[in-house]
Amino acid sequence: MFKMRGHNVWNSCPFRFVRDAIAVLLMLGGLLVACDGSNTSDGKEGFSYHLECVNINDSCNVVRLFVNDGLADTLLLPYPVYRFERADVTGNGTDEVLVGVVKETKYWHESARRLFIYHLYHGRYIRPLWLGSRVGHPLVDFHVCRDSFPACIHTKEVLRDGMFCYNEYRLRGFGLKFSKEIKKTDYEKENKKKEIK
Repeated sequence: MFKMRGHNVWNSCPFRFVRDAIAVLLMLGGLLVACDGSNTSDGKEGFSYHLECVNINDSCNVVRLFVNDGLADTLLLPYPVYRFERADVTGNGTDEVLVGVVKETKYWHESARRLFIYHLYHGRYIRPLWLGSRVGHPLVDFHVCRDSFPACIHTKEVLRDGMFCYNEYRLRGFGLKFSKEIKKTDYEKENKKKEIK
């Protein structure tokens, strides 16, 4: 949180209205449309959690984390979201939140698809793990492949000549590490599994 002269900026007068407006929108969650459904899983520490991405408007989304049926944390994403998934990509036994957003970054000034990965800190807080500006090529889409442990990320990327390539990445240290190229049929098979569910 930003601090100014020992005060929390989020609680200052201009931001208080924004904070309260977001809280009201979250309370009206039943009126909002969920993005790509909700994901539920049992945590390793005997608590259950539920994640959902709520679309407020075209360029604003909120990820909500419910622990034992109570709202534990929220994450405001002031960007369009094109994909929302959860999977254990670190191998620590707790799912991470994978969000595909459309935005500019500090070093890439054109709006494009990005992949953000958040982890559940102590199972109660949504915290950034990797806010990726790029993978090998401009990102078109991604899916999580849960056939391995930890889960890997399959991407569809566009080359300079307009052709597509399909790659597999694993989370290693800081960021994604290229693992191997995959076939288009393997990528589409993973996509069809998600459509059936």
